[in-house]
Amino acid sequence: MQAEPRPRGHRPREPLGAGRSLSGGRSGVGRPLIDPRFGERRMAARRHESRRRLRAVAIVAGVVTLGIGGVALLHSSVLAVGTVQVTGVSHTSRASVRSAAQLSRLMIDVEGSRAARRIERLPWVADARIERHWPSRVQISVVERQPVAVVSRRGAGAGTASGGGSNWTLVDRSARVLADVPQPPPGLVVLSGVGDPGAPGTRLEQGAGPALDAVVDLAPSLAQRVATVNAVGVGDLEMVLRPVPGAPEPIAPSGSPPAVTGHPGPRPAPVTSTGATVVLGGTDQLDAKLQALALLVNQADLAGVRSVDLRVPQSPALTRG
Repeated sequence: MQAEPRPRGHRPREPLGAGRSLSGGRSGVGRPLIDPRFGERRMAARRHESRRRLRAVAIVAGVVTLGIGGVALLHSSVLAVGTVQVTGVSHTSRASVRSAAQLSRLMIDVEGSRAARRIERLPWVADARIERHWPSRVQISVVERQPVAVVSRRGAGAGTASGGGSNWTLVDRSARVLADVPQPPPGLVVLSGVGDPGAPGTRLEQGAGPALDAVVDLAPSLAQRVATVNAVGVGDLEMVLRPVPGAPEPIAPSGSPPAVTGHPGPRPAPVTSTGATVVLGGTDQLDAKLQALALLVNQADLAGVRSVDLRVPQSPALTRG
């Protein structure tokens, strides 16, 4: 019997187990199921990821180490406060400023705002600023208050500016008590009728406000002619002018030492009881009253004038006698 012709390209079927697997591929012979290059690439990617993770861990460890070292350095004696420089003081000692600041031993612990507030409690200090200059210098810049008036602690009478052994107190424009002095410094206005001042660093009584405002509002040229500002009654003010230049010298109060020609010591403050008394009344129209007074002082002949009534600033009244 003749065999049937086979189609071209036909291969005879091989039985199972003759080098073939159920999946249709060859087992143990021929081409492998996975290309080896894929495996190599996979291993290379795993090694790269491992190296990347190791670098990240090393960087984190380095940052933590540097942070711990930096904190330790900031809190070590290497960065301790070495020099404290104080500037801007003339009435306050540098030692008292350093003591009031209560600076920490380490630069990192210096709290500028709190130290400044403590320094500003000192009587003369208006403003304080703290600056750190690494590695070891702290600078304290101080702005001091300026006295504008003086008050007697013994209730000196109106129109009296003589020292006479009295105890006087300097005050600034905010009614802050600055310091005690043996006699009024030249050029400062005496406040009277404002109560007894407290200790340095405190403030005058609230009733001193109108009289102090009148002193602060004086023009520089007028302030040189005003000796005293008196608080009279409730809210009323009076001023006592210094003697007119060229007028006879006033008689010194009893008990004052006689003047010695050529004596190098301080000259007693001038007695102003012979100056004219200026009646201002209330603080209403205070600017207009002070302007009228400045006009009179600069242009009018006040020799022999005993009082000037400026309660109506548009119509000043002069009394001679």
